[in-house]
Amino acid sequence: MEEVLKIATPDNVELEFDLAGAGSRFLALFIDTLVWSGIMIVLVVGFTVTSGQALSRSLSGLEAWQTAVFIFIFFLTRWGYYIFFESMLRGQTPGKRAIGLRVIRENGLPPSTSQILIRNLLRIADMLPPPIYLVGALSVLLSKRGQRLGDMAAGTLVIRERFGTGSRTRDSRDYGAGWIARLERGHSQFALVLPKGTITIRQVALIDAYHNRKESLSQEQRNRLAWEISKPLFLLFDQQPEDLENDPDRLRVCESLMDEILTRVRQSAGGEADRGKIDEDAQSKSRTWSSFGARVEKLLRSGKRGLRKLTGPDMKGLLVDYRRVSTDLARAQSMGADRNTITKLNRMAIGGHNLLYGYVKTRMAVSGRRWFGLFAREVRENYRVVLLSASIFFAAALVSLLAVRWHPELAFELVGPQFYDFQPAREESLHDIPQIIRPVAASAILSNNLQVAILAFAFGMTLGIGTVYLLLYNGIHLGSVIGWMGLTGNGRALWGWVMPHGATEITAIIIAGAAGLLLAKGVLVPGRYRRCGSLKMMAQKALILELGCMLMLGAAGLIEGFASPSQIGFPVRIAIMVGSILLWALYFSSAGKSKRIVGV
Repeated sequence: MEEVLKIATPDNVELEFDLAGAGSRFLALFIDTLVWSGIMIVLVVGFTVTSGQALSRSLSGLEAWQTAVFIFIFFLTRWGYYIFFESMLRGQTPGKRAIGLRVIRENGLPPSTSQILIRNLLRIADMLPPPIYLVGALSVLLSKRGQRLGDMAAGTLVIRERFGTGSRTRDSRDYGAGWIARLERGHSQFALVLPKGTITIRQVALIDAYHNRKESLSQEQRNRLAWEISKPLFLLFDQQPEDLENDPDRLRVCESLMDEILTRVRQSAGGEADRGKIDEDAQSKSRTWSSFGARVEKLLRSGKRGLRKLTGPDMKGLLVDYRRVSTDLARAQSMGADRNTITKLNRMAIGGHNLLYGYVKTRMAVSGRRWFGLFAREVRENYRVVLLSASIFFAAALVSLLAVRWHPELAFELVGPQFYDFQPAREESLHDIPQIIRPVAASAILSNNLQVAILAFAFGMTLGIGTVYLLLYNGIHLGSVIGWMGLTGNGRALWGWVMPHGATEITAIIIAGAAGLLLAKGVLVPGRYRRCGSLKMMAQKALILELGCMLMLGAAGLIEGFASPSQIGFPVRIAIMVGSILLWALYFSSAGKSKRIVGV
């Protein structure tokens, strides 16, 4: 994989990002795993202490709701840890922050909400085989940009963040600022021109760095470094370095030569007036860098609130300084400045770029009235994939149903033991769930269904194999249970239980399967797009389907936990089923037709 990623900004400046390697990402993952495990342990201990009768039929009403809330919080923590922190910390988790990593978009900006959702909902595919992240590790190692599967679909990267923006810039001896100031006044890009050759700003910066650190070096280190720096410079002064190699006074001669070079650099601007102007320009530039770096660091920590507090003149000044720093960076890169100057300016430009462009809103509607129509339209536009998902599910259900009816002994392989000698508690419903613990049932059912939907979506990254397996598995389970319950005379009880929530739940699972198949389509059938571009485009569409089916499963879980085990009669159950089918048919056929939402 590449170590440095170069990205051209809208300001025509090339920013350099250090890509994170597999080792640093694994260390961040290890820390996040420890933090996540600690949170889970605290949740379990806290729940155990506050509710000793958890999940028992003797729960009080308050304890039942406590248990229900705990089950759902446990689910959210399990699947939402990375989503929560990367959203709140603009691309970082506790582990990434500790190691100095950050998630960014491929254009260098902070990730959008949709990108964070995609890369983390697909994390389960990178974990294969669990829990060692073998697929993700191989993907990072083999990918040109060090991306795991979730990053490829989301269009994100993980970088080593080095936004130390240079607020500690030296004013008096910042040769990078002085060199750029000289260039702006038409002087040579070389720091010093001599009859025998030229001395570059890189060499001057190296000499300056040596002088700043020499007092902290041992005598041996000082002698060795001074010689290595000075050896190629003696030739420019018509001296042979071999004559001094064994000179006992070599250190003094080398340091005198370096002092002479620094003096000549300061005097190389021409006349006294010109040198004074260059010194003024250099000091002003250095102060601009330092001030801009300090402001960017402060505003990046405060985020949107800090930007909102800026007055008009403050914002104008920030933009002007950003343009100056960007211009200086472009000049430093094109004219061959020393690495330290380029790195310093690059860090400041990255910070300013992310600050000024990082809060630009996309027009993807993910909530409210616009999202309401967006979900339906995506279902319509991808109806072929939805029909394929439904065909896989119902074909598996039909085959298993017929197999159990024709060969009842297969039920002992396909149906769970809890159904072998099942006798319904009532004629109308399959289970007898006391009203007091229905919140627990609703929460557990909702968590399980959402998990199935996430898996169906994420396993689309296995070229659809995992998604097809889940659709087949759930279809076989449903069909075999229907067949067995019909054989044992409990078919009415089964349908009484399934009818209130079944239409919504099964439709949502099918749409989740379609979301996974869309991801597979992006990889396998890219069409006129490049494979990575096709995957990213399909991932955005699949995310809309996934979020929509999650809301549907939320509704189905509440119905299954509260209405399905209730005392309502069979006709009412039929009415709920028919009503939900008509409602979803109306929604998917008509919602979102009035306006076209631009941009995803």
